[in-house]
Amino acid sequence: MRKFINWLVVSSKHPEEFALTVKGFAITFLPLLLFILRYFGVDNPELGSLPEQIQSFIILVGGVIGGVVTAWGLIRKIVISFQKPIGVGFFDTE
Repeated sequence: MRKFINWLVVSSKHPEEFALTVKGFAITFLPLLLFILRYFGVDNPELGSLPEQIQSFIILVGGVIGGVVTAWGLIRKIVISFQKPIGVGFFDTE
């Protein structure tokens, strides 16, 4: 399980950075969190002065961009994992 979490969180291209999948998930999660907070009546000071349609648009665009980044990161991670030498990627048997 630890190897899977490490594979998921650590970047395949730059091991010292977070994976693009994690970054994309964060981009997706933040607009979703703003939407949920707004639904329950918690107002965001940065977005509070904007009209509701613009707030919804920002949340939608953030969610779409985050979803694309997450999908791209996951696809890239799987491809890179299969291209690594035996014993290096997550999908290799030890």
